[in-house]
Amino acid sequence: LPLLHKYHNFYQVLCDAKKEKKNLSKVMFISILLTLVAMIFINLNLDLFTTRQDPNHTLDIFIKPTAYLLTLFLAIDVIQIIFAAALRGAGDVQRVMWVRSVACLGFFGPTTYIISLIPGVPMDVKFVTMYTLYYATTAIMAILFYLRIRGTSWLAQKI
Repeated sequence: LPLLHKYHNFYQVLCDAKKEKKNLSKVMFISILLTLVAMIFINLNLDLFTTRQDPNHTLDIFIKPTAYLLTLFLAIDVIQIIFAAALRGAGDVQRVMWVRSVACLGFFGPTTYIISLIPGVPMDVKFVTMYTLYYATTAIMAILFYLRIRGTSWLAQKI
């Protein structure tokens, strides 16, 4: 009888995990949709938002081409934040901490430092490259968090 109870609890945990994954996909869809709607609004009214910071429009050549790319990057950032929050809510806080630490200190920090030392490259190219590397790091974290959620080992976490 205790063995049956053990399997029943595991089955209940798996059913709860399926419900949580379904809820996670709903939250993901709504969050990305709202983020993209907000970013499309900002991109369509870019002059309204940039005139305040740059009244002479000296940065328009730099801002306008990158604004659309940043919309995509922001969606990746939202996905990573949602996955990390789901894992933290499930009690897998240590995994989130380790993934972020390794990604930032092991990938983002060294690569941006190396890029900053490259001679002869214009500063705006370095800035865009470093900014892109930030979002590449975010995408790596999102993929690692997704793989963790997709598996079942996070279910064994004790809160």
